[in-house]
Amino acid sequence: MQSTSGFVFFTAGVAVSWQSRKQDRVSLSSTEAKYMAMTMALKEGLWLKSFLDESRSLSARPFRLHCENLSAILLAKNLKHFENTKHIALKLQFIRELVQEGQIELVHVRTQYQWAEFLTKSLPKAKHWECCTQTGLNNV
Repeated sequence: MQSTSGFVFFTAGVAVSWQSRKQDRVSLSSTEAKYMAMTMALKEGLWLKSFLDESRSLSARPFRLHCENLSAILLAKNLKHFENTKHIALKLQFIRELVQEGQIELVHVRTQYQWAEFLTKSLPKAKHWECCTQTGLNNV
Protein backbone atom coordinates (compact mmCIF):
# COMPACT_ATOMS: atom_id res chain seq x y z
CA MET A 1 0.00 0.00 0.00
CA GLN A 2 1.32 3.44 -0.90
CA SER A 3 1.89 5.92 1.90
CA THR A 4 0.70 9.51 1.89
CA SER A 5 3.18 12.32 2.47
CA GLY A 6 2.30 15.74 3.77
CA PHE A 7 3.97 18.91 4.96
CA VAL A 8 3.25 22.45 6.10
CA PHE A 9 5.88 25.21 5.98
CA PHE A 10 5.62 28.24 8.24
CA THR A 11 7.26 31.64 7.97
CA ALA A 12 6.83 34.05 10.89
CA GLY A 13 4.20 31.70 12.32
CA VAL A 14 2.06 31.70 9.17
CA ALA A 15 1.52 28.65 6.94
CA VAL A 16 2.92 29.59 3.52
CA SER A 17 3.08 26.22 1.76
CA TRP A 18 1.40 22.87 2.32
CA GLN A 19 0.82 19.68 0.38
CA SER A 20 -0.59 16.19 0.72
CA ARG A 21 0.22 13.54 -1.88
CA LYS A 22 0.40 9.77 -2.32
CA GLN A 23 3.96 8.52 -2.63
CA ASP A 24 5.06 7.25 -6.04
CA ARG A 25 6.14 3.85 -4.75
CA VAL A 26 5.34 1.34 -2.06
CA SER A 27 7.67 1.70 0.93
CA LEU A 28 9.16 -1.35 2.60
CA SER A 29 9.12 0.21 6.09
CA SER A 30 7.70 3.17 7.98
CA THR A 31 11.22 4.63 8.13
CA GLU A 32 11.47 4.50 4.34
CA ALA A 33 8.01 6.08 3.98
CA LYS A 34 9.02 8.93 6.29
CA TYR A 35 12.29 9.34 4.43
CA MET A 36 10.43 9.66 1.15
CA ALA A 37 8.14 12.24 2.79
CA MET A 38 11.18 14.15 4.07
CA THR A 39 12.60 14.25 0.53
CA MET A 40 9.33 15.61 -0.88
CA ALA A 41 9.16 18.27 1.84
CA LEU A 42 12.82 19.22 1.43
CA LYS A 43 12.44 19.87 -2.29
CA GLU A 44 9.65 22.34 -1.54
CA GLY A 45 11.50 23.75 1.46
CA LEU A 46 14.67 24.43 -0.52
CA TRP A 47 12.68 26.27 -3.18
CA LEU A 48 10.85 28.28 -0.52
CA LYS A 49 14.09 29.11 1.30
CA SER A 50 15.68 30.24 -1.98
CA PHE A 51 12.68 32.46 -2.71
CA LEU A 52 12.74 34.01 0.77
CA ASP A 53 16.52 34.46 0.67
CA GLU A 54 16.22 36.36 -2.62
CA SER A 55 13.56 38.63 -1.16
CA ARG A 56 15.73 39.00 1.95
CA SER A 57 12.83 37.85 4.10
CA LEU A 58 14.82 35.12 5.80
CA SER A 59 18.20 34.91 7.44
CA ALA A 60 20.90 32.59 6.12
CA ARG A 61 20.35 30.08 8.93
CA PRO A 62 19.23 26.54 8.07
CA PHE A 63 15.55 25.78 8.04
CA ARG A 64 14.11 23.15 10.34
CA LEU A 65 12.29 20.08 9.15
CA HIS A 66 10.24 18.41 11.86
CA CYS A 67 9.77 14.63 11.68
CA GLU A 68 8.28 12.26 14.23
CA ASN A 69 10.20 9.22 12.95
CA LEU A 70 13.48 9.12 14.88
CA SER A 71 14.82 6.28 12.70
CA ALA A 72 14.49 8.41 9.56
CA ILE A 73 16.32 11.29 11.26
CA LEU A 74 19.12 9.02 12.48
CA LEU A 75 19.44 7.47 9.02
CA ALA A 76 19.92 10.95 7.55
CA LYS A 77 22.60 11.87 10.06
CA ASN A 78 24.51 8.57 9.89
CA LEU A 79 27.03 8.45 7.04
CA LYS A 80 27.31 4.66 7.19
CA HIS A 81 26.04 2.71 4.18
CA PHE A 82 23.29 0.19 4.94
CA GLU A 83 22.67 -2.73 2.60
CA ASN A 84 18.87 -2.45 2.97
CA THR A 85 18.80 1.20 1.80
CA LYS A 86 20.32 0.71 -1.67
CA HIS A 87 16.98 1.32 -3.39
CA ILE A 88 16.68 4.82 -1.85
CA ALA A 89 20.38 5.70 -2.04
CA LEU A 90 19.91 8.91 -4.08
CA LYS A 91 17.28 10.30 -1.73
CA LEU A 92 19.43 9.27 1.21
CA GLN A 93 22.46 11.08 -0.20
CA PHE A 94 20.37 14.17 -1.02
CA ILE A 95 19.24 14.61 2.59
CA ARG A 96 22.60 13.68 4.10
CA GLU A 97 24.38 16.33 2.02
CA LEU A 98 21.89 19.00 3.09
CA VAL A 99 22.42 18.05 6.74
CA GLN A 100 26.23 18.03 6.38
CA GLU A 101 26.25 21.38 4.57
CA GLY A 102 24.16 22.92 7.35
CA GLN A 103 21.34 23.89 4.99
CA ILE A 104 18.74 22.00 7.00
CA GLU A 105 18.24 20.95 10.58
CA LEU A 106 16.27 17.76 11.21
CA VAL A 107 14.27 18.03 14.42
CA HIS A 108 12.46 15.20 16.15
CA VAL A 109 8.95 16.15 17.17
CA ARG A 110 6.51 13.99 19.07
CA THR A 111 3.57 12.74 17.02
CA GLN A 112 1.06 14.75 19.05
CA TYR A 113 2.84 17.95 17.90
CA GLN A 114 3.17 16.95 14.25
CA TRP A 115 0.68 19.45 12.83
CA ALA A 116 0.87 18.13 9.24
CA GLU A 117 -0.59 14.83 10.45
CA PHE A 118 -4.10 15.72 9.23
CA LEU A 119 -2.74 15.93 5.67
CA THR A 120 -1.66 12.28 5.69
CA LYS A 121 -4.33 10.29 7.50
CA SER A 122 -7.77 10.23 9.02
CA LEU A 123 -7.78 11.56 12.56
CA PRO A 124 -10.38 11.81 15.30
CA LYS A 125 -12.39 15.00 14.87
CA ALA A 126 -10.81 16.82 17.84
CA LYS A 127 -7.24 16.06 16.67
CA HIS A 128 -8.12 17.04 13.09
CA TRP A 129 -9.39 20.45 14.19
CA GLU A 130 -6.41 20.94 16.51
CA CYS A 131 -4.08 20.40 13.53
CA CYS A 132 -6.16 22.77 11.39
CA THR A 133 -6.03 25.44 14.10
CA GLN A 134 -2.29 25.04 14.73
CA THR A 135 -1.48 25.39 11.03
CA GLY A 136 -3.93 28.23 10.48
CA LEU A 137 -5.64 26.21 7.76
CA ASN A 138 -9.01 26.07 9.52
CA ASN A 139 -10.58 28.81 7.38
CA VAL A 140 -9.22 27.71 4.02
